[in-house]
Amino acid sequence: GMPRLLDGVFTQSGDSTAWFDRHNRGTDGACQNPQSPWRDWYHFSADGVALDWLGYSSLPKLDFSSESLVNEIYRGEDSIVRHWLKAPWSMDGWRLDVVHMLGEAGGAHNNLQHVAGITQAAKETQSEAYVVGEHFGDARQWLQADAEDAAMNYRGFTFPVWGFLANTDISYDPQFIDAQTCMAWMDNYRAGLSHQQQLRMFNQLDSHDTARFKSLLGKDVARLPLAVVWLFTWPGVPCIYYGDEVGLDGNNDPFCRKPFPWQPEKQDANLLALYQRLATLRHQSQALRHGGCQVIYAEDNVVVFVRVLNRQRVLVAINRGHACEVVLPASPLLSVSQWQHQEGKGVLAEDILTLPAISASVWMGHCYKSVKYGLVSSASCRSRCANPSRLLRAAGTATLFVRDEMIGL
Repeated sequence: GMPRLLDGVFTQSGDSTAWFDRHNRGTDGACQNPQSPWRDWYHFSADGVALDWLGYSSLPKLDFSSESLVNEIYRGEDSIVRHWLKAPWSMDGWRLDVVHMLGEAGGAHNNLQHVAGITQAAKETQSEAYVVGEHFGDARQWLQADAEDAAMNYRGFTFPVWGFLANTDISYDPQFIDAQTCMAWMDNYRAGLSHQQQLRMFNQLDSHDTARFKSLLGKDVARLPLAVVWLFTWPGVPCIYYGDEVGLDGNNDPFCRKPFPWQPEKQDANLLALYQRLATLRHQSQALRHGGCQVIYAEDNVVVFVRVLNRQRVLVAINRGHACEVVLPASPLLSVSQWQHQEGKGVLAEDILTLPAISASVWMGHCYKSVKYGLVSSASCRSRCANPSRLLRAAGTATLFVRDEMIGL
């Protein structure tokens, strides 16, 4: 029952493949033979040197200006993209490696055209195929053009969470952002995507190309459960990099790729139990899998947001700092008959959240009735955190409710 995606590395090939054959094991490889049937699958300089990927000569770049290469990769009836989606393999989709670098003439010329072609070929072969692109940068131009179903959500999820909880950026340099900045970053990014695209985004805390999130946290490792709750409750598909669920650590490549610790005594049983509870919670909640999302409060160390689907509500509160209280705003989204506590040690009484230090809490409930029309401002939301003499107010944002749809203003 688990969907299977293949990793499509279509930007370059290895130099030992029969297509290129740098070491001349055959007679037709493009590297040594200008008459090779695969010669125009690569881009050669005037002195006969193939352009490569990021300076790695062992990875010659594929040139999609070649019609025969395009037919081999995705356009042909038995192309690579189509072949593996058919029986007996019947794979469920493709992850496209460094897809923004795919293109013509040794670069990324006509990239969008070819990425869209790959996705179209996949859908023609298997209508429910899922195509996700690897993008460390902004992926929205590909998504807005429907060239991909989703992207690895580094920009819209991973990096803002890194900044808020681990105080680090993509370059592993210090980055200190408060809750308001973090939420503005995440909301701004997803504002450029349709609701369905937001739900399909590939959210992760780390990957094979980054340091493990546990290692990034360093002395703040107590914040790790906060990130796990965020991963399972934010719009998108939670992606678990193997070993994260049992507390595997590791700095940047290759240390982030260490073997899985199969011995139970080397596993964090409490962390694994948290992953299991949240996976069950998400599976049971339509709001977490299909609902909209509205940030209710974001100030200093505290983030509060609610997931909404029809009358279903899921309220999430994340506090990276000292114990505090947050007074929730009067909002139709929070007109719930009775909140049911699901996770964490926070307490919700009336409109007041009491949050322990370094904590994440989740509640579920049902709205009294469907919201039809109204306007609510989060500017009235206030907090009593750390310094009770300081009145903290959320950024003034408004939300318009039209029938049962939620639109951020």
